[in-house]
Amino acid sequence: MEPWQFAVLLVAFNAAPALAQTPASETDVHPIKLGKVNPSDMQVTCTTERSIGSMIPSRVCRTKAQERQDRESSQAALEQIRRSSSIKVRSAER
Repeated sequence: MEPWQFAVLLVAFNAAPALAQTPASETDVHPIKLGKVNPSDMQVTCTTERSIGSMIPSRVCRTKAQERQDRESSQAALEQIRRSSSIKVRSAER
């Protein structure tokens, strides 16, 4: 990726919330904490996903950093449920 392409992608990514019609607090989008930006984290991948209860697929595009953040927050939520649950789940690791 050329440096100017990276700069355009970074500017577009940061400008997207300002261009949205609804405030960021009312959407499901979680902002990425940008410290040192790894160019591979800014690579966008698109997948076709179906919502629960819908047969109509939709195209969802995320950066690698967004995918990692979603995965980490899902794992944290699952771990919190496991800790607070009275049902003990046996670990697959022995």
